[in-house]
Amino acid sequence: MPRNKPNPRTVSWTDAEIEALRDLRAGGRSTREISAAMGRSPGSVRAALRRYRVSRPTGQAARRCMLCNSFFWPDGRFNMICPVCKARPEFQSGGDFTIMGGGSL
Repeated sequence: MPRNKPNPRTVSWTDAEIEALRDLRAGGRSTREISAAMGRSPGSVRAALRRYRVSRPTGQAARRCMLCNSFFWPDGRFNMICPVCKARPEFQSGGDFTIMGGGSL
């Protein structure tokens, strides 16, 4: 029985989509923003970023947050805490950091 809809795992990226992917990443857009703009899943975008060797514009590698141990893209070389942890009330109030995720500051 023929399929009406192509399987998303087999849909390849066109040259125009790869160029758009490079432009969006160069503009500083996140994986989620790129996936929404291009109509692709975040997993597909992550795979394409690796496959076509598209890097972040900052040139920095992902860093592990000192509080929650998740990976994030730092804004600068002294940024050691991810944006999610920085937005938490415990961090904003200047409280005890060890209760947030077991990290040690």
